[in-house]
Amino acid sequence: MRKGRFKTSELTLLAMLTAILFVQETLLSSIPNIQFSVLLIMVYAATLGIPKAMLVMTVHVLLDNIIWGSLNPLTACPMWLGWFILILIGFALRKTPLPAIVAGSVLGSIIYCLCFALFNYLFMDINIIAYLTADIIFEILMCCSSVVTVMFLYRPAEKLINMYYSKYVNKEE
Repeated sequence: MRKGRFKTSELTLLAMLTAILFVQETLLSSIPNIQFSVLLIMVYAATLGIPKAMLVMTVHVLLDNIIWGSLNPLTACPMWLGWFILILIGFALRKTPLPAIVAGSVLGSIIYCLCFALFNYLFMDINIIAYLTADIIFEILMCCSSVVTVMFLYRPAEKLINMYYSKYVNKEE
């Protein structure tokens, strides 16, 4: 197999993980900032590595923005940047104890929200203090959601993806 090509089983896994990320976010979209996205993106970064996690996240951002009708750089770019930073955090913390990963999920949630504030401030001339004041409850909700999901589901999700990867992807010739 040439370098840079995906095995069929690996491509299938990435497609399934992308679908899981997209579907859970869509199903929970009526509840602002309550999600499993932070958990999933951190687990994907830890188990798949940065390039594959970025592929999953990029497809997710494109789908999310196409489906919700906001394929606008002022929405898609801060979303992509926020998730990209979370991938870096998830990858950096992949071998640390769970409390550090939970703290990383809080940091990642805050950075994700701040990416939108920064883009709105820079490109739409919105008052950053007013934006952050209005957004604080949503940031708190996202942080709480991230803490709970990462605390209870990170290790089982990590184990499940690693098991699938070693059982199916590494076995394919």
